[in-house]
Amino acid sequence: MRARMIGHIDRSITFNIVTYIRKLRGAEIPGKGKLGLKLSKHGPDLPLAFVTYCPLTLHVDSQVWSDGEENEPEARRILAHELGHIFLHDYYAQPYSGERKKWIQREEESAEWQANVFADYFLLLHHHTTVLPPTDLAIRACIPLDIVRRFQDVKPVMAGEACPGCGNFSLVRTGTLLNCQCGIAMEQ
Repeated sequence: MRARMIGHIDRSITFNIVTYIRKLRGAEIPGKGKLGLKLSKHGPDLPLAFVTYCPLTLHVDSQVWSDGEENEPEARRILAHELGHIFLHDYYAQPYSGERKKWIQREEESAEWQANVFADYFLLLHHHTTVLPPTDLAIRACIPLDIVRRFQDVKPVMAGEACPGCGNFSLVRTGTLLNCQCGIAMEQ
């Protein structure tokens, strides 16, 4: 929500992600510096979009940028994923640098998984999933249908639901995981 609030898109179902990124360009990202933007035609050896941190720069293939301006769903997902890296990560949080034994082993700790989850939540808030049927919502929100389906597969935590580990009523949702203060985490 904080990332949505920065661009004044708090609870909107649809918004133009390129306009959002333009608002961020040159803005100070706390603890990371000012965001730069480089558009170019990426060849087969470069990803369609990526982030570098010294200085903080979003690199985007010009076709992805153009598609994002037109609210093409896959371009929006790519750009939202890179925003996840910008907001969640920095130069020192690179999971695959250095010795192999130090690499992140669990998927839910990897930078790519985190950026994917960020993108899903950035593009679609959970309360939107009750508004329209999945296909209509995907079209209206300009997002791939699989994002809507992931949200609809997640069951909300019911008020008063106890943790199976400790019995306390302290379950909190994090993506598709239910976490408790006792340390238990379970996939739902």
